[in-house]
Amino acid sequence: LVNAIRTSSYIADTTKVGLVSFNQLDLGVGSIQLTFTEPVNISSINITQFTLQSANTGGVTLTLMPGSATYDTSVTDKTLVNIKLSLNDLLFIKINGTIGTSTSTTFISIGGLAISDIVGNKFSTI
Repeated sequence: LVNAIRTSSYIADTTKVGLVSFNQLDLGVGSIQLTFTEPVNISSINITQFTLQSANTGGVTLTLMPGSATYDTSVTDKTLVNIKLSLNDLLFIKINGTIGTSTSTTFISIGGLAISDIVGNKFSTI
């Protein structure tokens, strides 16, 4: 056995989770795909902290109802998340006709309690 050497300094991870990209809104399957800056804890997700907007500032807004979220299996680092929209949210988007009609009418804002990283750091609000 080799004797291990202890570190002389330890700095904990205190970096908040950020959003890298809002990849897509898929009205065919009723989902949103998001990429985060670091691995997230999917069980910490609070979908009611996510709001779709028809404009960057203001416009028509839709705060999402509780639903489900999963890691996207195309990557293994737990940064890519798919949120399944509730039926009511999906119907609102399709019937309202102002949110999610194109990339110029599809924006997202996210509250600070939306999701945490693997060690529990909260999301950096946008």
